[in-house]
Amino acid sequence: MDNRPMVLKKWSTSVRMEQESHTSIPIWVKFSNLPLHFWTKECLAKMESLVGVPLFMDTATQLATKISCVWVCVEVSANSVLPDSVVIESKADGREVFSIIYDWKPHACSHCHTFGHDDVLCFKRPRSISPAPKQYTLNGFSTGEKGGPSLSAKFGVSLIGGIRFGTLLGPRSAN
Repeated sequence: MDNRPMVLKKWSTSVRMEQESHTSIPIWVKFSNLPLHFWTKECLAKMESLVGVPLFMDTATQLATKISCVWVCVEVSANSVLPDSVVIESKADGREVFSIIYDWKPHACSHCHTFGHDDVLCFKRPRSISPAPKQYTLNGFSTGEKGGPSLSAKFGVSLIGGIRFGTLLGPRSAN
């Protein structure tokens, strides 16, 4: 509501009516057009973990009834950067880049590391200092200040059964 996360909790008599700060939040993530040999639990778990902490998959993904895409719910931290794509490298297929589609990208503040607002609206941030341009780096990939992702010389990623996993990052969008 109003582009802010709405969190539901189980009611009890000890519930207090005060605003809470959320440093992590669950979001839905979609991986499209994955080859069937990447549909193993190990590969899917590794891909999910490049975005956040894996929580669960939708029913169609679990049962492999809709193999055009994978929908997973992951818990993301407010101080993490959401990658735009995942890079998978294998001896058989070479390097392939798969887009990551987010059902919703939450606003996150890099100053107080919580969801619900961005740096500009942060009431804890001193107003006399303007934020510096962000430079993101993860798993050997860098976005620079504003441009699209560029590969660095080192492909610093993890390996599962001869398959390398990495991410390409873009700046967090303000959806």
